[in-house]
Amino acid sequence: MKRSITARGVRASSCLKPGRRCGQRRQIHIQAIPSSQLNSVTSDNFHAASTTARSAISPDAKFEVVGSPYSLLSVSLSASQNLYTRRGTLVGLSGKAENVVSTLQILEPFRRAALGIPFLYQKISSTSPVSALISVKSPVTSLALLQLNGTVDWMLAQRNALLAWTGHSLTVKPRINSQLSIMHWGNSEVTGRGLIALAGKGQIYSINLKEGEQYIAHPGNVIAYTMTHTPPQPYRFKSTTLRFQVPNLGIGKRLSNTNLVSNLSKSDTWMTLMKIFHTLRTWTRRTIWGDRVSAQTNVKFVTYQLIIYKNSYFCNSKVPLPCLCNLGPRALTIS
Repeated sequence: MKRSITARGVRASSCLKPGRRCGQRRQIHIQAIPSSQLNSVTSDNFHAASTTARSAISPDAKFEVVGSPYSLLSVSLSASQNLYTRRGTLVGLSGKAENVVSTLQILEPFRRAALGIPFLYQKISSTSPVSALISVKSPVTSLALLQLNGTVDWMLAQRNALLAWTGHSLTVKPRINSQLSIMHWGNSEVTGRGLIALAGKGQIYSINLKEGEQYIAHPGNVIAYTMTHTPPQPYRFKSTTLRFQVPNLGIGKRLSNTNLVSNLSKSDTWMTLMKIFHTLRTWTRRTIWGDRVSAQTNVKFVTYQLIIYKNSYFCNSKVPLPCLCNLGPRALTIS
């Protein structure tokens, strides 16, 4: 005997025979949201966030982001121009292959390895114009392009943000951001003239700040930002103290009444050890984990700065706060 009921796209079946599987099936309709609704955030109470440029051109090279989502980087190089790309990211190359020279470059391995920054890059050069395709291994990665003209320097806030760059006068140096926790120490300072391709999980946005404005962002979502005379500062929101009631068994009071414990707690050695313990615990929370137990450490950007940030909501179970700010003549990028 079998009975089935269908209503509003849901069909439930019940079986009387033992050992037979029974379940429910529901019809789900999924509709894509237009990209125009995702690429911008406009409100009177929030800073405008927009997507980054998909192409950048210099006299000797051209970067263009292709694919949907934007996961491929098309690079057009002129003769005698050097291209640096992260090892293992080169997908294909067109042109006269006999004129192309590929070299493995080890860039400051000790300093970069200590900060967790990749130091193995592939240098590609050719005596004739060539075109290359570059991609990353992650399927949920977006790319952002930066064109540096020598007047504005950038700071890359993510260890793995730098994908590729070109430019004879462009330099990339590892830096330590000691103001934040150890998890966010590895930064890279970019100066000079050239083109840079940045990679980040999720969609990448940019935010521009005007004079007197400020923006609070989570450091894990910031990809890059422009360097100004006012560097970003750590910022903590006001936190609420949660009090937990633990049953008091009176063991501590009984022990404190004994002469041994009473004399030990009044000694200078005990007070010194307790002070060292509390100091070490507080330093560990704030420095290594960023004080995630109580108040999360954010970054505050103020006045004339450009920020590039990423929204990695669909990449993991966490829901980070995305932010991208532009500080006037200088810019910041977040992923």
